[in-house]
Amino acid sequence: MKKAFCLLLIVALALLFGNHQLLAYDVKVHKRITEETIKQNADRVNEYLKNLGLNDGADEFILGKKIIDLIKDGSYDEDYNWNLLNNPLYSHFYNPLTNKSGVGDIWFSAYDWANASINPWSWKTARNKLYEGLTLTIKTEREKALADSFSTLGHMIHLVEDMAVPAHVRGDLHIPFLDPEPYESYTNKWINNLNYTLVPFSYWNSSISPYAPKQFWDLESYNGSIPYGSGYIGLAEYTNANFASSDTIFSETLLSVDPLYFPFPRKQSSILYEEINPLTNKKTKYFKIIKESENIDHFAVAGRFYDIFEGWSNLQRSFISLDDKCHYDYAQKLIPRAVGYSAGLLNYFFRGKMDMIPDNAAGSGYVIENKTDEDMEGTFELWYDDTNDNRKMMWSGYLSIVPNGKSSNITFTK
Repeated sequence: MKKAFCLLLIVALALLFGNHQLLAYDVKVHKRITEETIKQNADRVNEYLKNLGLNDGADEFILGKKIIDLIKDGSYDEDYNWNLLNNPLYSHFYNPLTNKSGVGDIWFSAYDWANASINPWSWKTARNKLYEGLTLTIKTEREKALADSFSTLGHMIHLVEDMAVPAHVRGDLHIPFLDPEPYESYTNKWINNLNYTLVPFSYWNSSISPYAPKQFWDLESYNGSIPYGSGYIGLAEYTNANFASSDTIFSETLLSVDPLYFPFPRKQSSILYEEINPLTNKKTKYFKIIKESENIDHFAVAGRFYDIFEGWSNLQRSFISLDDKCHYDYAQKLIPRAVGYSAGLLNYFFRGKMDMIPDNAAGSGYVIENKTDEDMEGTFELWYDDTNDNRKMMWSGYLSIVPNGKSSNITFTK
């Protein structure tokens, strides 16, 4: 009953606050992460765009905006698309241990929202709009479709970036003004001092699918039974396994049915030590994670009454919190991952390189070269522009081309 009441209160407050950004990275931080993602991944993105005839790459103007700005604006707009189906209070959350949002589970999780057929900014929409942007007959309609594709891609990047916020992968809902989310407040305040250096996401799923590639959210390699070690892991898994939100610090002592229960990081993986501020000579006790998870010097801070409740773990939890030193250490690891996984999503979207060349072996016709390390199979199309910039199909056929291989012979009427 208490949970239901809280959710009703949250919905009521959401209506009161209108489009106020309630959770996760502030929209300005989202735009900055997205900008860094594109800039630090510029070579690959620009190469792909130039292959599409967009010769200025991410700086190409479409309908008066650069492509980089269309993507950035999409990552900004995702927090303002409020309706009964997409409520950022819920559909920007994803708990990798349950594959649900973790709050208001009647709504979409972040990953499910990325796939939802009713989502006008879904992964499938981004792909379909890109196809339309290359094949619609009229030039102005192609430009509109391309702009929509890049903007929608920004929406997708936003949903990935949210997975680098502990509260968003642990179902820890906070209300602005009344109970703001402290990590979000910290990153918003220090937006120009954060570390945006990309940590590469090395895993690559070569399967081509109309659905959002799940590996960026969740590779299903962490289920809470053992601590995070090494290997491939989705961003939601990485954040869930290694960091705590303000209400889920050392929550392994809670009952497993408690929505704030998470098995890791555990208190037994930490040491408690004192740190002295040389300016004030004030002592502060911090928990440092030293095993099982990411090593974090300032994982959490013990309050002044913490020692009084020795032996009462759940009471002690009430006197453990996060301060700016904790948020700094968190951001040093989470922001670069947000950039890296977002770059991985961009690379997954902007992939595929091919060329059509004369078939010298046959002496006539053409072959299509697959210049990638993955199989290409499906319908290939050849289009041309007439003197009025109207685009028309010249040839279409189903082909299967092995990695770095060539197709069978192709002939068509010029």
